[in-house]
Amino acid sequence: KDTFANTYEAGTLNVTKTVAGNLGDQSKKFDFTVTFTKPDGKDVNSRITATVAGVGATDFNIAWDDKGTYTYTFQLAHGQTASFANLPYGVTYTVTEAAADGYTTTKAGDSGTISAAEQTAAFTNTKSGTIDTGVTTENLPYVLLIGFVVLAGAALLIKRKAHNN
Repeated sequence: KDTFANTYEAGTLNVTKTVAGNLGDQSKKFDFTVTFTKPDGKDVNSRITATVAGVGATDFNIAWDDKGTYTYTFQLAHGQTASFANLPYGVTYTVTEAAADGYTTTKAGDSGTISAAEQTAAFTNTKSGTIDTGVTTENLPYVLLIGFVVLAGAALLIKRKAHNN
């Protein structure tokens, strides 16, 4: 009598988004692409649950292309997370974010192999700079010159009035 013990191990990939900096737009949505690649020599048929902020949960079967990859695109804003559940151990992933004008992107865990119950790819976009307050010092010499002329004119008028009295 033979006995078999089948074990299915799957994990979750969370993609998180943070926007920082004094000019960072926290309502802006950023474009992401995640590419899953199945392990060589393994037949992986899996039903993935993708939960993307603002979209909700979507169940789909991975339709592997002839290279053994599957690509999914989505958008995230500040504080949002996209979760991909039921990913079999051994599946590799790469998460990329489209370049955003004026933002510096830092990332951690953006590629790897599903080998734990939960893994995270964290992206932070920072946009800093000087906030335009409308006050400039470029005209300061001219303002001082006009002020000096007004004071000199006032002094001349006071002297003339005092001389006439």
